[in-house]
Amino acid sequence: MPCPVGRAGTDRCASFECSRVKTFALRSHAATGCHIRAACVVMSYMRTDSMKVMLAAVVIAHLAVTIVHGVAHGGAHVPLTPAALAFVIVVIQLGPLVGLALFLVRPRSGAAVVAGCMAGALVFGVLNHFVLAGVDNAAQVDAEWRTLFGATAVLLALIEGGGVLVGIRAFERSGRHRF
Repeated sequence: MPCPVGRAGTDRCASFECSRVKTFALRSHAATGCHIRAACVVMSYMRTDSMKVMLAAVVIAHLAVTIVHGVAHGGAHVPLTPAALAFVIVVIQLGPLVGLALFLVRPRSGAAVVAGCMAGALVFGVLNHFVLAGVDNAAQVDAEWRTLFGATAVLLALIEGGGVLVGIRAFERSGRHRF
């Protein structure tokens, strides 16, 4: 049975909307088998785009909240030690951005960097903001800044937890699919 769409592997065949290609591939497989590869290519590309979007959304949201949290740190006069400041700059702020940029050229490595940085940030933040006593504990911050400080600390923990999960998922997918 001739292919009604075009020859398998041509641009015309692979340029169909993803759902149409997948549906057509499933219906036509028994007759021709010619669209299975095109469907796989299109579906893989769509997964790549959604993974890029999710990773970018988590990294950008994280950066935005870290900036607001930094304002709360300054307003509440919560100093960081030089080592803590270096960790915040390198791992918490720059690390996810570097991982996202790396994801575009080396997806597996980039996803690992994002997941690792988000995991490090999560542990650092939960310990300093909620577990350990000290000026960086959300419950002990100056009352005027406590709400913003605490809210951004909670948001960071949630975003970082999500960032770990998205980074791990992107890492897993990059092993099975070429980005």
